[in-house]
Amino acid sequence: MSTQSLLVIIIYSLCLLIAFIVSIVKKTINLTGVLGFIFSFLYIALLAYDTNCLTEGQCGTWSWIRTILYLIFPTIILILFMISIFKNKKIEEKTVEKEEKNSTTNKESVVVNTKTNTTNNNKTTT
Repeated sequence: MSTQSLLVIIIYSLCLLIAFIVSIVKKTINLTGVLGFIFSFLYIALLAYDTNCLTEGQCGTWSWIRTILYLIFPTIILILFMISIFKNKKIEEKTVEKEEKNSTTNKESVVVNTKTNTTNNNKTTT
């Protein structure tokens, strides 16, 4: 294992240890936090392997895995972006429909109030 990958393991592990201690002291650890720590250890192992491959070479398979990962993340981001655009469009359409219903209801209540006031005024004058 290269010196650089050992440095990555040490630095990331210290940061993770500090975060874990703070979460225990503040009593904020929950299932999500535990899963976060587990995935962090996996991430540290992946970074160490990646750094070791970069420094020592001969990692043809790993280079293909990285290439696929480089292609997957932008694709996921694009899909999420498109979903958010269509979701926002639907929300805007619903908002417009609600505003139209409210304006129609307000106009009807004004007409009803006007008729009621006219009727009351006619009763008062007779």
